[in-house]
Amino acid sequence: MKKIFAIGAFLLSALSFGQAFTEGFNDMTDAAGTSTTTALESRGWSLVNNSSALGNTGWFGNGTVFASHTGAGYAGANYENVSGSGTISNWLISPMVTLSNGDTFSYWTRTSTGVHPDRLEVRLSTNGTSTNVGSTATSVGDFTTVIDTVNPNLLTGSANYPTTWTQHTITVSGLSGTFTGRFAFRYAVTSAGNGQPNGEYIGVDDVAYTPTTTKTISGALTLNSYVGSVTNLQFVYELRDSSTNALIETHTITGLGSGNTFSFTTTQAAGSYKLRIKGVNRFMATSLPVTVTGSGASGLAYTLRNGDCSGDNLVGTADFNILRAAWGATSSSGNWNEAADLNGDGVIGTADFNIMRANWGTVGDN
Repeated sequence: MKKIFAIGAFLLSALSFGQAFTEGFNDMTDAAGTSTTTALESRGWSLVNNSSALGNTGWFGNGTVFASHTGAGYAGANYENVSGSGTISNWLISPMVTLSNGDTFSYWTRTSTGVHPDRLEVRLSTNGTSTNVGSTATSVGDFTTVIDTVNPNLLTGSANYPTTWTQHTITVSGLSGTFTGRFAFRYAVTSAGNGQPNGEYIGVDDVAYTPTTTKTISGALTLNSYVGSVTNLQFVYELRDSSTNALIETHTITGLGSGNTFSFTTTQAAGSYKLRIKGVNRFMATSLPVTVTGSGASGLAYTLRNGDCSGDNLVGTADFNILRAAWGATSSSGNWNEAADLNGDGVIGTADFNIMRANWGTVGDN
């Protein structure tokens, strides 16, 4: 099962990727067969049982009620999270991560028989290292965003909470930057406990958080006074350091898409950069700041000035000499020079001269 969740515009200062992690819960039982969370907590996990009234179990290691998905065990929770009868609210909170669009969070889960319905929520906090889930059976603290729910309506049967191991995969989207926080599993069952209709036994296994690595940068170009085909136009896209202007990577791409759109991919870390775009001929460079998230950057808009026949990023004498040498030429002429056809109409003449004159002395961005 795959899902995509979107979160409103959270933009924090963290710029690095969250480290990938996997968790199989294989050491939640000690040599004597007693459940233990010591090793799990040493890896950054936190456990909080806010069930009312508090029972004699929390999240525990098990591999006997049913077999694990893989490995020696899994994390289990059951109706005894609550004492007598009441509301189960039992939290299993992941290590902190730095998230970006395109990251994935996946896990496997199942219940026992489905006769007494269970419910599992996956929630997200964007408050850094916080493990605040409040102190009552209904509180959620900083974990206000629900990104997945198994059996939200507490219905019986394996069609609602599977009785075989089933994977859920959630893809992060809708972020306007990167942010730090934690995922949390919440075993959340009302009317639960001994003799009550809801709450049985669930397992969670093989949790994985995977940051995205490939990001797409896309946008559209406005080409000053150009009316010709964009199929064979070449542009150089340079990703640069936002502070030092140092060149990080270069992409030379031929052609534009519908609406003069462009697109390329990068594996650079999320953060702030400068994107410099220049035509191989005709068009001088324009540089603009760009914020790259985990999925990249989209909707960028650039306007490129025309008149640079020589490709030296300025309009001056060298360009005039190229234009003069090709004056009157068409694509079949011996003196044809495509770089001098500034408006792209297939004829080198007055229209091209007027473009050059309008931009005379202009220097493109560095």
